Amino acid sequence: MSFYDYLHKYASRDTSVRAALRKSLREKLGQDVSVFKIVEPFVGNGWQRDSYYLAAQIFSLLYVNGSSKGKDSFVKALKDQSASRPTIEKKFEDLLKSDDLELFQRKIIDITRLLSTPVDIDQLLTDIKKWESPNSRKKVKIKWAKEFWS
Repeated sequence: MSFYDYLHKYASRDTSVRAALRKSLREKLGQDVSVFKIVEPFVGNGWQRDSYYLAAQIFSLLYVNGSSKGKDSFVKALKDQSASRPTIEKKFEDLLKSDDLELFQRKIIDITRLLSTPVDIDQLLTDIKKWESPNSRKKVKIKWAKEFWS
């Protein structure tokens, strides 16, 4: 089961899940005890637990009408909406400049709030996990830049 499917199933059964995840936006990643029961069973002993918490927070922001699963990548959704929202490009540039996960969290949450369409959460989680490694982060930045500006 993918992380998105897990979150969707959990949120469908328990309406407080989204509220708890949204509340966790005010805390440092992985520090809000109220969301441990939501994220930790899926993460297990994974060293990339902050990535899962961040993906879960993004899920909570994009969960609309019972679904937050989109077929488009996060970057394609940003690109598609950038024509009508000029601030998206500047925020995207700022996002690409962030090198630590805490700053990246603030930037990606800020830009996610501008999206009005769901994205592929599982693909985004894959990219977020790579952000934790400097070598992989550079590859993700290049991939995202190409997708946004091509």
